[in-house]
Amino acid sequence: MYVVKEDADYVLSENHPDLANATAPPTTNATQKRKTNSKKRVASKKKRKRLAVYDVVRLIQSKCIKSRVELMAVASKWQEQGKTDLAEFVCNRGPRVVNEALETAHELTQAEKRLERTSKTRLELLQEQLTQPYQDNCDGLWLRVAVQILEGNGIPVSTFASAVYDALLRGRGKYRNVYVHGPANCGKTFLISPLKSIYECFVNPVSGSFAWVGIGKAE
Repeated sequence: MYVVKEDADYVLSENHPDLANATAPPTTNATQKRKTNSKKRVASKKKRKRLAVYDVVRLIQSKCIKSRVELMAVASKWQEQGKTDLAEFVCNRGPRVVNEALETAHELTQAEKRLERTSKTRLELLQEQLTQPYQDNCDGLWLRVAVQILEGNGIPVSTFASAVYDALLRGRGKYRNVYVHGPANCGKTFLISPLKSIYECFVNPVSGSFAWVGIGKAE
């Protein structure tokens, strides 16, 4: 028990230890460990924040990066400038995470357009294409050649056009396939090649047990 006074001197109770040469009171191991852990937490908060996947996705979108090579080039350039965040992300997270970030960025960028596209029918997409100018300055050359191929093989243009129209209108299904048969180099692929530039098609399934993986994404 202390007796508080106004001056600097103090009075101790009977048998009280001398405080003049007193040291800090001993602490238990648990108390000391809590102090150590607290210091570590404070130190960790002061460390530089690493890039998250979301940060990299935003970067990819802002710089219109299309491939992992382009992202690596940006990381290398930043590293030369003393900014190592992106290089650390690429090195530490590995190719899988980087590729997923690229894919996610692309999906986010195209999300609104893809949603709008999915609301349209195949024929509506075809009609939109009719309003677009000819590509590669073909000036209708494909149509003239396609008519020659069909007529040269005894196939009425109206018959082929009706089959393709019905397939686009009703979609893929039983008894709704357009089968183009003929020898090599007779123009089979040429006749349907414009569809691949208009629609997202499933082309040339690979050999193996999973040959048709991805067909559900085709239009």
